[in-house]
Amino acid sequence: MPGSTATARRTPTRSPQSVTIPAACTNTTFSFWLHIDTAETTTTTAYDKLTITANATTIATFSNLNHASGYQKHSYSLGSFAGQVHRQGRHLAADLVRR
Repeated sequence: MPGSTATARRTPTRSPQSVTIPAACTNTTFSFWLHIDTAETTTTTAYDKLTITANATTIATFSNLNHASGYQKHSYSLGSFAGQVHRQGRHLAADLVRR
């Protein structure tokens, strides 16, 4: 068929990592810099999502709706996980479109 065609699919990616936070480290902070760029024009639908978890607890969720110019610093307290071995994870689900 002439012209452009588009196919879309969800592509989940997981990258868990085990981390031990010593019991005395009750003021532990997890920080990272994130830049979200998007070609999406929607202001209401989150097509691409990044979820940050610790021990199956969602710490943060980002999507194409959180796009901003440049990198943004994000920091989250992990003090409640002190004294535990926990599984920290990042889960990315994105729509890929080929034309």
